[in-house]
Amino acid sequence: MKVKPVKNTKEFLDIIDGKSNNYYSKVSSFAYYPYTYRDNRDEYNENKAKVAELSENDIYDNGKYSNKFLDNIKIGDYAFVGLNAANHDQKNNKKYDISFQTMHESNNSKSKDFYIARMLRDAPDGGKASGSFMFDIISHTIATNLPMIGSVITKIKHKPDNEFQLPDEPFNLNNIEECNIEYGSLSYLIVSQNKKVTLKDKYDALKLLSKTNNTINVKNIDKDDNEFDNKVKSIIHNNENTLKQLKKQSIYELTDHIMTNDLPVFVYLMRLLRPKKLLCFGENTYKLVDALLDQTNLKCKLGIHAEKLIHYSNSSSDKEKSDRLNNSL
Repeated sequence: MKVKPVKNTKEFLDIIDGKSNNYYSKVSSFAYYPYTYRDNRDEYNENKAKVAELSENDIYDNGKYSNKFLDNIKIGDYAFVGLNAANHDQKNNKKYDISFQTMHESNNSKSKDFYIARMLRDAPDGGKASGSFMFDIISHTIATNLPMIGSVITKIKHKPDNEFQLPDEPFNLNNIEECNIEYGSLSYLIVSQNKKVTLKDKYDALKLLSKTNNTINVKNIDKDDNEFDNKVKSIIHNNENTLKQLKKQSIYELTDHIMTNDLPVFVYLMRLLRPKKLLCFGENTYKLVDALLDQTNLKCKLGIHAEKLIHYSNSSSDKEKSDRLNNSL
């Protein structure tokens, strides 16, 4: 059965919002920020976490979608795309039993999600994209960060064309496999030649890795020790082969996960939504999305194009972020 584009938001919600915690509503959302204060900047700035919030009461009314929620979300010309869905401990955080919390982090002081609300507020044409669907191109992947993503994108670009020729049929969004590359991503960071990655960063990664690898011992290292640099370098040197193997494995596993899970999800969503532009947060998101649009031929077949936004957590000014968004609409 061919995938038909959805006619309205209710039809789309029926597809993505299921009862299982694994369902796609747990890794997606809408650019609806009901606590954005347009007329009172002081109040806005004092409630950064609140601004990002999309609570259960904002979504539901007596167990059904509220009219306010339905009136403020939309499917149409735009969709926002992030890189990797955040991992939340749902057992200890009831907030994430609720659907549509992606890019709406409101109980973490380190979260930068409120900047998305600012971008939409400050862009003169932000209303065009407000309420649009939001998702991460990679989901169900356990990793603090993805330092290997550049290598993964390169591997994907060199995949044969037939691997991108997916059948025009629905994909079971409740059947996305989980991929754990946490230790591989740590290893990638440790052996990185990037000058921005300090020895203290590598030491912190080694500490996490040592919890599951008995050959890595950092117990006798103190950051204030005069020999700190030499000791960290020695541990990295002595475990070089193990670290490189973990790094290599993480590239393979993430590439495979994207091709077997994220790619069919992406193609299915694009066939359902038919947006004109995918507004991508950050360089790596843009590169991966653009590559997938090219190689699946969705750019030509459905006229979908990727636009690169400044990532909302980037240190650029609010004006630069909102200007880039406005120019992309």
